[in-house]
Amino acid sequence: MTPTSFALAQSAYVPLGLAFFGLGTGYLIFGPQELFGFPAKSESSELTNGWWGFWMPGMLQFLCGTYILVGLTWFNVFGVGAKATPLYAAGIETTVFGIHWLAMGLSRMRGGSIVPNGFMSVAFFLVSLLGLIVFKTAGDGPVTLLFAGLMAVYFCLLDAASGTSAVPESGVTTTAGSNPATLGPVSWFGWSAVSSSRPDRARGVVHSRGQEWPQAIA
Repeated sequence: MTPTSFALAQSAYVPLGLAFFGLGTGYLIFGPQELFGFPAKSESSELTNGWWGFWMPGMLQFLCGTYILVGLTWFNVFGVGAKATPLYAAGIETTVFGIHWLAMGLSRMRGGSIVPNGFMSVAFFLVSLLGLIVFKTAGDGPVTLLFAGLMAVYFCLLDAASGTSAVPESGVTTTAGSNPATLGPVSWFGWSAVSSSRPDRARGVVHSRGQEWPQAIA
């Protein structure tokens, strides 16, 4: 019995706009709170922010990355050779960044510790550097600039690694009526990692300004 084979038509419509829009929206949600302290951090605001972080930058990037990888590896609809190389990198990057945001959103909703995020950011800083190199080589200036911004985001997050494991992601305790949690040790860069402190504001600046570029290239 001869196996049946089929070929799908090539498509020029790679859904990267979904990932860019989701990422920009996530930064727009998180950035102003980190930079200006508005809305004030509370259980209800962190639940809402975490929920949006899960769906917009998390699920949209994960779906986009999976779509691209399946299209490249199973159905071969997005081209081959030099054209496929940056797309494959985009599929890998958006998938892992999507899972990162899914985890961050869930952690924020449940008042998880910010401390592991600092160590996580080392891996994502390197992934962002890889994306910068790939798209710089491919001559894609806008996406290269996007990955440069992501490197700045994860450089700021490195500071979270020097706190204590008892600190929630939100910077507030999860027990109703209790006082906000505080961090113990001083950070790597000599900053106290208390919510709304200097590292929070640094992340807020990067997030607030960084949301414009993904939205623009979406």
